[in-house]
Amino acid sequence: MKKQKRLDRTAALALIQNTPKVALGEPQKRETLASWTRGYDAEEQRKQEEENQRKFAGVRAAENALNETLQKARAQQAAALFNQESDELKSRCKNIVNDQFAEMSVEQCRQMIREAFDSFRTTLEETQGVRLEATALQKLQAISHKNLGIDLTDANVWWRLYEHASELGVFSDRDVTSIRVAAPSAQDQSSDPLAEMMNQPATREGERKARELANEHFFSTECREVYDRFLAHCASTWEFAPTEKQARAIVQWFQDTNRSMTVDRTAWDDMRRSLVLAGVLPGHMVTEDEVLAGRLENTNLNDRDARIEFARESRRING
Repeated sequence: MKKQKRLDRTAALALIQNTPKVALGEPQKRETLASWTRGYDAEEQRKQEEENQRKFAGVRAAENALNETLQKARAQQAAALFNQESDELKSRCKNIVNDQFAEMSVEQCRQMIREAFDSFRTTLEETQGVRLEATALQKLQAISHKNLGIDLTDANVWWRLYEHASELGVFSDRDVTSIRVAAPSAQDQSSDPLAEMMNQPATREGERKARELANEHFFSTECREVYDRFLAHCASTWEFAPTEKQARAIVQWFQDTNRSMTVDRTAWDDMRRSLVLAGVLPGHMVTEDEVLAGRLENTNLNDRDARIEFARESRRING
């Protein structure tokens, strides 16, 4: 390497003087601990909110799907009221007994029906502040014509018919008119979700609240007891509790088959067997009788040993 020539003092000063000047920027401000902490906390909060959204997205989707399924089921039940006899009304209303009106003329029976209906309509206006318009009267008449087995000479029967139709959303805003009545007490409003539903304003929020109250009333008064018995039976017999997805499938089965949750006592067993076969419910949710019946379908009954084995198993199960 070539050795550099050492500059003398004068040459060095001249070189420094002729070197171009370089402008320095503003000194960078140092981040304080407080500002760093604020930024860190904000970032952690943002991450937590995103995590919560991801965590509860599935739950919200399941709730929305369940509500849609229930709404479809209610719409189908409402349409069926005008086309066929309702098992629900038959179970909830007083029914006509044999020869109840045998000694009355047709006109006498019609007069009793008119009096019962007028009594119901008057009480409805005085206690609930609801006036039935002509379209509502036509709907009630059409439903009553499909349910001739219930006693329409009883005002309470008209109440049950009106309540059931209201629960299923049969009446629109044009069918009923709200009139001024004394405001119910806070205790009455909290204990009567149906009355609270009917008092909701005609807004989007009011309609949403009314749907929630209708579903709450339907399951709390109509299906809650029998559904709870089904859950208790599943827990005690098979140590099983359905997930949200399985609960939606249960409701969907009743909708697809048009079976009653409260009247048809065999429907719950039929639903259970059907969903077990479909793989929705666990395979162990079957009774010994059902297991034996399944084996019987795949057994050659011409085989004497097979018949003896089947008889032995049947005696063991049925005592």
